[in-house]
Amino acid sequence: MNLSKKYIKQKIKEKQKSEELASKIQKPQYSDIYSGLMQQFPDKNEEYIEQHANKMYTFEKENYEKYITEVDGKKFFNVSNFLNGVGDFHRTSVNSSKLLKDNAVQDLIQLPEQNKNAIKDVSYKLYNYVQEYKKLINYYDMLYYRAVINPKESVNKEDFIKTLEYFEGYNYKLKLGEITKKLLLQDIYFGYELSYNGTTKKTLMEFPFDWCQIVGKDKSDVYIYKFDLSYFNNHKESISNFPIEIQNAYNRLSNNKRSANWYTPNVNKQFAFKLDTGVNYSLPFFSGIFVDMVRLHEIKEIQTDASRSDNYKLIHMKIPIDESGGEADKYLIDEGVEVYHENASANLPSLFGIITNPFDVEVLNLKDNNEQSSNIVDRHFGNLLSSAGVSRMLFNSSSVSSTGIKASIKMDENMMFKLLRQYEAFFNRQIANNIKGKSVYSVNFINQTVHNEEEVYNRYMKIAEHGGNYSYVSASVGITQLEAIYGRQAEKIVGFDDAWDTPLATSYQQSADDTNKKDEVDLSDDGVEARD
Repeated sequence: MNLSKKYIKQKIKEKQKSEELASKIQKPQYSDIYSGLMQQFPDKNEEYIEQHANKMYTFEKENYEKYITEVDGKKFFNVSNFLNGVGDFHRTSVNSSKLLKDNAVQDLIQLPEQNKNAIKDVSYKLYNYVQEYKKLINYYDMLYYRAVINPKESVNKEDFIKTLEYFEGYNYKLKLGEITKKLLLQDIYFGYELSYNGTTKKTLMEFPFDWCQIVGKDKSDVYIYKFDLSYFNNHKESISNFPIEIQNAYNRLSNNKRSANWYTPNVNKQFAFKLDTGVNYSLPFFSGIFVDMVRLHEIKEIQTDASRSDNYKLIHMKIPIDESGGEADKYLIDEGVEVYHENASANLPSLFGIITNPFDVEVLNLKDNNEQSSNIVDRHFGNLLSSAGVSRMLFNSSSVSSTGIKASIKMDENMMFKLLRQYEAFFNRQIANNIKGKSVYSVNFINQTVHNEEEVYNRYMKIAEHGGNYSYVSASVGITQLEAIYGRQAEKIVGFDDAWDTPLATSYQQSADDTNKKDEVDLSDDGVEARD
């Protein structure tokens, strides 16, 4: 087998193939890119076209110079660079599939005011692709939106019912859940109240985050903002979905180029909520662990690649050499080596590879059999939760009960209860501005979550038993005051009240054994073990 001739033939073929590939790739021309964008986006302004044309030209030029080499007027496709860029196993399995780059995220977080929109996008990408981040967001989305409207002075029945009906028109239980989730992801929610004439129904519309900026608070302690009307320069099709005052303001801007782009919507209609009130700019609550989240995603991919490589099998077929004569490269098999190799390769199952050469091959096992090392994802997630100030046991199904976990949940609940105070300020402002009657009322949201629901109910039940406000008892189980009033009236109309002549059993009517029995959530770790 003449290896030198084969090598030359192979190189000639590679050169011809390189020239063929290179001939198909044309050097990018800025004028072609610019005119193409003009045709594709006829409604965009010159600044927009020029900005994107520059980006596309720079990108295409870099790739052209990376993969095309010109020698003596001839173009050659640089196969080596191409393989290094896309063919390398490590780069395709880890780097090219990166969700985000940790150093890029770190740079964004260091300048939050200038990068608020990009940081918000990072938060949503993590929520979409990193399950641990989604679990963290869903854990903090714990609030119940159960409210009681209280009078601040003597009560007028007609005014009271009117106020309850007005408040119910917000569909607040559903809408506040959506708003809270967005606040956890992006820190600020910019909204506007749309009312419908002749009804109590109202809609809370969200304004585009990237085009709004908080300017302060009004006298009701509600955040207010300004809106950049140039948003409609590239979103004209959506302007009909916005309030009439916004449409009119944009029309004035279009007719008078000297008008300011920033517009402050009606302060009696607009509102904004902010999760982190410690800073004036937007900063998602978990931005401090965004870099750790990105690295967690990378670690999971690395561990997946490691698990995959552990299952690979490599078959080595050694070409025998005549070692007795002392001549180098004297093979005992001269012809047919390639045939044997190709036949064996064609019949291999998946995850098997084959090599054929005259060398001795040693097996190097890089696998770390240490169980602690293989649990790198779990350990990194545990460290991440510690950085976020969240108990690891909250995400560990093997932990049934813990005294320490209750204290952790209490801290998290108190943080979220601060949002309820902002919601109260907004609804109180709207009721005061729109309900003109003889009495004044205020909205009070109960500090209740999925974790303390029963505890809150029991507290208000004890207060009611001593003559306290029964509205808090019904609210703590999700029944609004309006539902309680109209529901009781309906029971009387259809005769249900006669069916309830016999009082329901209470704790006082149960046996001593039942009343003294604690729920599992009330037991300490030692208590659970003692009970079992």
